Amino acid sequence: MSWKERELQARRATILLAAGGIFAQKGFDGATIAEIAREVDVSVGTIYQLFENKDALQTAVLEEKAARLLAQVEVGTRTLPTEPGGAQKLAGVELLFSEEHSETWPGKTLDRRAREVQSKRRDILAAAARVFLEKGFHAAAMADIAEEAGVATGTLYNFFASKEELYFTLIEQKADELLLYLQMEVHSVPSAIEKITRLIQAECSFFEANRAFFRLYISTRSGFEWAVQEDLGERIHGKYAAYLDWVTEIIATGVQEGVLRTMEPKEMAQALVGMLNASLFEWTVACTEPCPEHSRRDSRSNGQGQSLAARAPRIAELFLKGAQRP
Repeated sequence: MSWKERELQARRATILLAAGGIFAQKGFDGATIAEIAREVDVSVGTIYQLFENKDALQTAVLEEKAARLLAQVEVGTRTLPTEPGGAQKLAGVELLFSEEHSETWPGKTLDRRAREVQSKRRDILAAAARVFLEKGFHAAAMADIAEEAGVATGTLYNFFASKEELYFTLIEQKADELLLYLQMEVHSVPSAIEKITRLIQAECSFFEANRAFFRLYISTRSGFEWAVQEDLGERIHGKYAAYLDWVTEIIATGVQEGVLRTMEPKEMAQALVGMLNASLFEWTVACTEPCPEHSRRDSRSNGQGQSLAARAPRIAELFLKGAQRP
């Protein structure tokens, strides 16, 4: 590769990094090419030389994120849905566009030792996920995780100060994985109604594919000391707020298109997310084996015993058309 080609590649990576941060902060509609150009100190024309338009730039950002996730070590046996179009798009849980975790940070080439350290960190996270899923958070010990990862217990503390920090990292990464998966699924869908429908389908499929992990999270979050609960809550709330803002943008587009009622988009987004979360929570914590109690309940609730993905069309219909008879 020539010097000119390397320079162009580095510039493209820098632009993608800046665009990813601005899109995440302001959303697609709120971000401008001029703002991204100012962030990386290049001309607007330079960006258009590399990307045809803002849509092409956003697509490149999502593809870059997906490529980085695919390069990571998968946690557990399978973390993503396998329905057509969603199969194996993403496979890991590493945080993206983070200097701490990225091996392709613009202008930086990590040496072999640094790559080994990052690989070891991923191995530890994968081992921790398996141990937590098998034993639960409170019963799992750092020694168990060290044994599963094939390292000394002291080595774990070189990467994570405590079991709580290790666990929180897994939760945050799963949240990032979920949001990225949803963005990838919804991005190419043209209309707001279709985006909402695809969003519901994708989130149900993701929870169904990761049920054991979310059961673990739900079962442990009330067992921490208050200070720990508050810290975890703040960290997860920030990701939830970004997710809610993104859903609000989709609904605002639907209002502008005239296909949704003229109401406050944020309130409509909260209603949609609330409906979805209620179904996700109830399905996730329900018993995993058939039992008389749930069989009776499911027979009375018109198919509530079906898979979570099978509920998605009903959730979409209820949100988009309401519960009142026409």
